[in-house]
Amino acid sequence: MLVNIRPFSFLTSGLAALVIALCLTDCEKSTLALPTNPSILTNPISYCNLAVGQQDRFVRFFGQEPASVAYTADTLVLEIVAERGDSFLIQEYVTPYSAGGTWSPNDTFSYLIHLANDTLWFKYTSPGTRIFFPLTYLPLRTFNDAVEIEGFNMPPFTTNPAIDSTWTLLGQAYQNVRIFRIDQTPFDGPDLNWAYHPLDGMIRFHAAFRGFSYQVEGWDKLPE
Repeated sequence: MLVNIRPFSFLTSGLAALVIALCLTDCEKSTLALPTNPSILTNPISYCNLAVGQQDRFVRFFGQEPASVAYTADTLVLEIVAERGDSFLIQEYVTPYSAGGTWSPNDTFSYLIHLANDTLWFKYTSPGTRIFFPLTYLPLRTFNDAVEIEGFNMPPFTTNPAIDSTWTLLGQAYQNVRIFRIDQTPFDGPDLNWAYHPLDGMIRFHAAFRGFSYQVEGWDKLPE
């Protein structure tokens, strides 16, 4: 069975929640509004060249498609803090100005990642998680179906992973984005998705779509 992972810091104190208007008819050609005063990522995580000190930041989106999805004042940070043999330890936490939810700014979630045979493997080392269930592996370079991302709900595809040849996210264009899916709908769970780029790493993290309510939530990487 296919499985999961996670995302960052961009808000300064007093920054209001961001609301983004969605364009579902042609998301690829639309330009989403950039966050105000985003932090610049000087050492982002490179999953093909992992190193201590690398860090990614993600902003949370939440709402009901197509009308009410917005970016909120929540920032998820993924940071590589140590090297352990052939693996690297990631710490995941939210920033102090995040707007609440089921997490606390004092919580830190840790796991090991290891790259082997073009596949990223995960080993969880601390109890508790903000994700619905942990990702155990993620294929980075192979893909099958060609799709086009529209809105925040990922398009249907039959074989993991799929690929979108051109996708603009938070004002940054990406080529050949890989989409990885875990379908929990037969068990009344959300459809979970991750979007990965060979050079830019994880760009959409743990996106959940609930088919009955059309509610979506997840984390988008802040542009470098």
